[in-house]
Amino acid sequence: MYFTASSRRSFVGFLVAFLLCGLGHIVLYGVPFTFCFSQLFCGSFTLLWALSIQKRVTDNRIRRLLLGVAFFLMLYYTLQIARYRLLSPDAPAFHYCWYAYYVPMLMVPLLAFYLSLFIHRPPEARLPRISHLALLITAVLFAGLFTNDRYHLFFRFRTEYPDDAAIASRGPFFYLYFAFFISLLLTAFFIILRKMRLSGYGRYRYIPVIPPVLEGIYLLLNLLRLQPAIHGIPIWQMGETFGFFMLAFLESCLQLGMIPVNQDYEKFFALMESAAVIRDQSGTAIYRTAGAAAGFPPPGTETILQAHPIRGGSLAWSVDLAHLSRLNAELAEASQQMGTRNAYLQKENEIQKEKAEFTLRNRLYDEVRTAVSPQLSRISAFLQKDPSPPDLQAALPAIAVTGAYIKRRSNMELMGESGSLPVEELFTALAESLQYLELAGVKTVLSPFGNGEYDASLVKTAYEDFGRLVEAALPALTGLVLAVRAEEARLTLRYLLTAPGMTVTALFPEETAGLRQLSYETDGPDTHLVFSYPAEPAEASKGGASS
Repeated sequence: MYFTASSRRSFVGFLVAFLLCGLGHIVLYGVPFTFCFSQLFCGSFTLLWALSIQKRVTDNRIRRLLLGVAFFLMLYYTLQIARYRLLSPDAPAFHYCWYAYYVPMLMVPLLAFYLSLFIHRPPEARLPRISHLALLITAVLFAGLFTNDRYHLFFRFRTEYPDDAAIASRGPFFYLYFAFFISLLLTAFFIILRKMRLSGYGRYRYIPVIPPVLEGIYLLLNLLRLQPAIHGIPIWQMGETFGFFMLAFLESCLQLGMIPVNQDYEKFFALMESAAVIRDQSGTAIYRTAGAAAGFPPPGTETILQAHPIRGGSLAWSVDLAHLSRLNAELAEASQQMGTRNAYLQKENEIQKEKAEFTLRNRLYDEVRTAVSPQLSRISAFLQKDPSPPDLQAALPAIAVTGAYIKRRSNMELMGESGSLPVEELFTALAESLQYLELAGVKTVLSPFGNGEYDASLVKTAYEDFGRLVEAALPALTGLVLAVRAEEARLTLRYLLTAPGMTVTALFPEETAGLRQLSYETDGPDTHLVFSYPAEPAEASKGGASS
């Protein structure tokens, strides 16, 4: 197996610490180098295991708990040496060492309990609230332990110096302590073994059962005073076996994969198809992937070589750009297709817009043709008779008036597409028609007043009524005075026509009778008419012009 420089430094550091520990025994206490060798050995083993945990375990929560277990085990061995080997019962420090000895004994199963809860638990998931009860019980037990001199909840001593032989009686907290100690251990073992059974590890899932079973057997033999011994000297002590079997149980969980570790990475690295090599500081290849077994492919347009320094060496790998080139080509093709499709959609939208405009124009033209169809028919019928020049000369004024009406009425149809028309459009249409009437010898006066917008059908009806009156009055019409008032809720047109023999009855169809209120009177050749068009204008304000 290849050892990195970091591994070699750790091994040398452990060896130096072990030697210094032995020399300290001789210099400080005057005891042999091998004094308390079992605690030294277990403590050294625990230290090495803790160093491996620091590097192997990837889950921060579990790693901290495992390091806590190692720390309290080493504290347990240290206090054990101080209690039984280094301090005399009458030393002041022995009094505190007696009680402190029980702290790591309980902290190890407590951390093991929380470790069992964190295994297979997502990082964002919290522990059950009931699990915090263990911390509360531990705090209460420690409080009772360190106040034992006053309340005697753990022990009562015959002498002022605490000692195993000086114990007169044990209090309720002593039994509660060991009941809680055993409960934590059993609960942690049960949870871990249950999670291992549910996850499924084949026949190896029973390996973690071995250390607790052996510890239970040894505990039973120790209670029966049948523990293995040679010449009356026990081979193993209770504290050392507890620490060793606890580490063995946790290590079995690591080896089976219940706790995430970064081991066997070299096997995964060797199975990779990408070409990569890990080299040491001298440039010697230590690990190769399957893709680099035959060496790196030569660099070119489709392959580049890269390297990155790592601790103790470097990592080199090749990057295949063929896939990237293919993706770029596919992306360019997709972009071209999208551009073509966008151009097609834009052209289609333009066609749809033109089609909508064409449909709108056709509809407007049809509405215009329907609105002025009677006037066009009369002009067409007159021209088809092939009139003589005198008749045509006499009819031209009437034809001009009709043409002006057709023009202005068509313009209203186009402008009224939005549903409303300004009253100024009616003023302009009436003024133009009156100009053509003057060419026919009719005296005309127009007096407009007001402004604003009205419903398009109302304005068109007012102009159509004007056209019917003029058409009925010609050619006898000699004078026309027209006053138009655009008020807030009414449009009023007052006519004074001089046309002998004019008849108003039946000029206006019944289907438009609801749009107007008509009153008229006749006085000889003069006819006075008032057209009132009730409406709600879109906008009306006072003001006016006259001509």
